[in-house]
Amino acid sequence: MNILVSILVPIYNVENFIEKCSVSLFEQTYKNIEYVFVNDCSPDHSIEVLEKVAKNYPNRINSIKIINHDVNKGLAGARNTAILNANGDYVLHVDSDDFIEKTTIEKLVKKAQDDCADIVVFDYYLEWQKVNKKVVHNFDPDKIKYLDLVLSAQTENFVVNKLIRKSLYTDNGILHTQGLNFGEDYLVVPKLLFYSKKIVKVNEAFYHYVRFNDNSYTSSISKKNIEDLIYVYHELDDFLAKVNFDQKSLYRGCLTKKFELIRDSMSIEKFKLIRQNFVIENQDILLNKMSGIKFLMLKLLNNEKYFQLFMLTNFYKFLVNFSQKIKKRG
Repeated sequence: MNILVSILVPIYNVENFIEKCSVSLFEQTYKNIEYVFVNDCSPDHSIEVLEKVAKNYPNRINSIKIINHDVNKGLAGARNTAILNANGDYVLHVDSDDFIEKTTIEKLVKKAQDDCADIVVFDYYLEWQKVNKKVVHNFDPDKIKYLDLVLSAQTENFVVNKLIRKSLYTDNGILHTQGLNFGEDYLVVPKLLFYSKKIVKVNEAFYHYVRFNDNSYTSSISKKNIEDLIYVYHELDDFLAKVNFDQKSLYRGCLTKKFELIRDSMSIEKFKLIRQNFVIENQDILLNKMSGIKFLMLKLLNNEKYFQLFMLTNFYKFLVNFSQKIKKRG
């Protein structure tokens, strides 16, 4: 196996996580790996921790690049820097507060070689406080059907659970949109899938997606996050129209995401931002054709009065739970 794989890692405010992450990368059973770490002006000691860990792996030290940004460019900008400085035939994105299994690269490269694949998809673990849950990624070997699943939000739209042929980025001018720190994968992944010739899956979980780092790039929902996601869907809509790909799946996915945003926004300001700017073609027609609690809830929450009632109900639940905790402590 002479295929070179570049592991791309953006770094920002992860001094409590980068050791576990980097150890999992340096201890890969596959030998031909290039490591590209991008320091996005991290204000903590993440880089010092990384450099200390790297000294314990002299066999890897010549394969490690640490690139320092002069200014903070955000997650998308850091990923672009990594892609542009990668020499691998394939790339694997790893967020610096996550980690991977030791045999990840070895097994993914074998699958890519055996099937002449452009993208190899795999399952992952969701780490949430004390919970370690395996998530089986919904996949279809037919590229168009799989792209439909991604666009319609019936499967995860991540770059981190995919080994990706680097030429998909370079040959098609695909980069992450700098300034987007939320939903950036939603715009990039469908393009990579569209231009790929063959996509396969390994039915094994390799990636540990850690969800309890409040300081990382992807830890909060804000007004800026909502604006980013609205921008992403408009851009993706334009791309699909340009390449003559049916957009109905995207509109279904938009409705699902719109419901999740409204449900989690918990402010009238954010609610109005979503309702006024997250415009979906033929929304009412699509809603009438769809069933399920999400779409029923979206119909209700799209009305400001119902949304205010929803907020009050959730606030009441919070007060009840809070009072119960106080009683237990007393």
